[in-house]
Amino acid sequence: MDKKLALLSEYKEKTYIIVDFSHNKELWLEIDEYFNESICLYEKVSPELEQISPHLLQVNFENVAQQKWLKEKVLGKNMALFIQTNASMESFDEHFSNIAVIWNEESETHHAGKAYFAFYDPRVFDGFVRGLGRDTKAFFASVETFYIEDEFEEGLMHSYSYDDELKNIICKTVETNKGNASHIRIAIEEEQFGLDFGQEEYCVLTAWMRQNLKAHEERRQSKRMAYQIQKEFSTYFAKEEMPSLLSRVYDSTSHMKKYGFSQYKYLYTLATWEIFYGKGFEKNDPKGVLENICMGSKNETDKFTAFETRMLEFDRQEETQRSQ
Repeated sequence: MDKKLALLSEYKEKTYIIVDFSHNKELWLEIDEYFNESICLYEKVSPELEQISPHLLQVNFENVAQQKWLKEKVLGKNMALFIQTNASMESFDEHFSNIAVIWNEESETHHAGKAYFAFYDPRVFDGFVRGLGRDTKAFFASVETFYIEDEFEEGLMHSYSYDDELKNIICKTVETNKGNASHIRIAIEEEQFGLDFGQEEYCVLTAWMRQNLKAHEERRQSKRMAYQIQKEFSTYFAKEEMPSLLSRVYDSTSHMKKYGFSQYKYLYTLATWEIFYGKGFEKNDPKGVLENICMGSKNETDKFTAFETRMLEFDRQEETQRSQ
């Protein structure tokens, strides 16, 4: 059995999984072959939409064919949330469906209206859980543990359990390949709430929840960037240095965003330069050109192009000095 599935199989009650079929609608056609029952989290949708919707399924660890399907078609694809509980499958239908469809309020980026919210996406779930506030207990309900795969480390899984006595979330990280585990406790902001059911037909994500989701996306972007830098410059950075590298990347991107940079491709290059040239390297330009570019009013693309041109001048100067 796959080591991740073996870890999940240690739980003696029921294990469910929410699978997001928007990643591969062809998989939806196969679920009846491997699962006895499935529940679509979107109510009253067309057959076309149902094929790419999230579905709740019950895992049977004694079904070898099902385990093979999960290993080959689902694991490692950022498309599954595992749920461990003693509750029935039907009891979660309404519970999760009430969050899978939300009401989007009017903003600069979108119009008001109904929207689908992928809280079950493992790339979103950590930020979602941290933003629940006093809704945390209600969301966990009878769930003992949620599990997600790590987006960047193949052997890692993260679990989330609610501690009613201490009023916090226990987040455990397990290295399934090595059997190692560590955990942290996430404090719950009791004065905040993440989901507003109010008078609307659908719940609304509060400003507190949106703030947490935004912060989570920034952390996720930095983590993706750090792993990319480590892979590209593996001779300089060992994997054991990832926590330090991640911190430096996060500081760098936060720093460069203040100058108006926002696109991943620009932030990645700027973070790489800052790691090799030192923190605040743009202020070390003897002629002050780099800092002037950063503080200027050009659009992001023109600003980066000018910045890159100046950095190439430095490279040519260094080559000239080495050749003399």
